Amino acid sequence: MKQVSLLLMIIFSVLAVSGQAGTISGTLTDSAGKSLAFATVTVFKAKDTVIVTYRLSNPDGDFKVGGLPLDLPLRAIITFSGYQAFRKEFTLTAGNISLNFDTVKMVATSQLLDEVIVISERPPVSMKHDTIEFNATAFKTLPNALVEDLLKKLPGVQVDADGNISVNGKVVNRILVDGKTFFGSDPKMATRNLPANIIDKVQVMDDKEELLRNGDDNLNNVGKVVNITLKKGMKKGWFGKVYAGGGSDERFEGGGIANVFRDTFQVSLLAYTNNLNKPGFGMSDLMQAGGLDRSNSNLNSRSTSIWTNGAGSGISINGVSFGGIQNYGGIATSKGVGFNMNHAPNAKQSLFAQYFYGNILIDRRNETDTKQYTGDTVIGNNTVVTGSVVTHAHNIGIG
Repeated sequence: MKQVSLLLMIIFSVLAVSGQAGTISGTLTDSAGKSLAFATVTVFKAKDTVIVTYRLSNPDGDFKVGGLPLDLPLRAIITFSGYQAFRKEFTLTAGNISLNFDTVKMVATSQLLDEVIVISERPPVSMKHDTIEFNATAFKTLPNALVEDLLKKLPGVQVDADGNISVNGKVVNRILVDGKTFFGSDPKMATRNLPANIIDKVQVMDDKEELLRNGDDNLNNVGKVVNITLKKGMKKGWFGKVYAGGGSDERFEGGGIANVFRDTFQVSLLAYTNNLNKPGFGMSDLMQAGGLDRSNSNLNSRSTSIWTNGAGSGISINGVSFGGIQNYGGIATSKGVGFNMNHAPNAKQSLFAQYFYGNILIDRRNETDTKQYTGDTVIGNNTVVTGSVVTHAHNIGIG
């Protein structure tokens, strides 16, 4: 019995020691003794600079970082915009699980933060004036992850099942890529198409444009803007979608949209064909991925027609049908092709060009059968009208 009790005591002692975690704490001030709020305190493994954890200092400049491993050489790096980085190496043990840095006085510098900190030691989160900046490489994702997967790992960022994004409860109105709108105004164009491994930083700021529109000085009443900066040499790529299908009675459909971007140059290409009395793409595909929402050539005179009836559906924009037809009856074979190009070399210049072509061929067959009764006489009249109806439409824009 004594042996069992001794064994249990040893087990509980081992579990108690293994369950312990270390803590560091302290207070951050500038050289004049003013508290530094929202400074980033990051703990790395000293051997390979792998991030263990991080915290932000509170409004009084106090910080406390818990959950640190014992008997492992660690390095704490404290960063704040406009100040030199503070480094301290330490090792916590079972006999000394906490370390107080007391008051850490940060030294001002005229150099940019990224120039002071070694790239491998960049903090995962930092505050720069009114902007929260996340270091994307600090948040590990799968090799095939998209930007949406990266955003889900950022503290305070929520992404729902429909891809809508909010930061600390505030809706994200726009997503920019290197400060520019990426293939339309829909944030999901960037979050669901760009791979996460090409992202360098994610910046979150208040939507100042919404603030001006509302005429309200209260920042609590406006949404957020997310700016994604790409790694050097990664400002190029492509994405898109293709589909194809076939069925009975020689029915078929096929189409694709491809988007290519390189630095400030963007091109969208689309093509489709079907004989199903339907458009080749949905309205959102045409406006966002197809590029119609990016060109300014027809913003003041856009004419859009969307219809659905028992015979099928169709979409027409500025006289160009993107599949389906409303009149004549019969089976409509639709096909089309187009491109949209945008180039914004700087903040004051923007060039665009677009061309879209739509073609519809209808093998019309209208048959009527009438009967006229006159006394005991029945007069029948059967009329069959056949022929083809062909429409061509071109839309060209440049500016």
